Amino acid sequence: MAFTFRETIPEDCYRIWKWRTKHRVSRYMISDLNSDDYAKHKEWFDRSLQKTHYYHWIIQWRDIPIGLINISDYSPDHNITSWGFYIGNDEHVGIGGMIPPYFYNWVFTHLPIEKIQVEVMESNRGVIALHDHHGYLRAPCFDRHIIKNGIDKKLVYMWLDRAIWFNKKEFSSFQRDFPICNWEGRIK
Repeated sequence: MAFTFRETIPEDCYRIWKWRTKHRVSRYMISDLNSDDYAKHKEWFDRSLQKTHYYHWIIQWRDIPIGLINISDYSPDHNITSWGFYIGNDEHVGIGGMIPPYFYNWVFTHLPIEKIQVEVMESNRGVIALHDHHGYLRAPCFDRHIIKNGIDKKLVYMWLDRAIWFNKKEFSSFQRDFPICNWEGRIK
């Protein structure tokens, strides 16, 4: 696969907004997003470029930007992080399932992370199945409900342990760099 990952830059802001406001993407996001409010999105984007516990990359396929991947709630003191990703380009949705192994191999090798956690909307069965395939465990006691667009949605809590991931040898060749030049000065 010809995936690469590059740091986001200010010029990516509008593209990310267009991706995030697609119904196919936004319906599975935990946060509500007003698709008409680019100014709020830009504020979020500008703040995100300064955070220590959050970082994002553009996913590229053959040098074409196709999506976004991020670390959130990064806590090197507790060896844990959350993450998420989406494919923004409709024509590349089918290859999205190949992306997580690259991320897991990089995170568990280059950061002091022992556990990756996620919350996935219960209705997002494809992503839940993908996480199951990658070795995620579930902790139903941490499942929770949110109100999104006025509707109650269940979030399924799942986590992936470093040891479990590295025992899955079929993904060991999924290696790519996730550059952190703009983040390095802010993280531990």
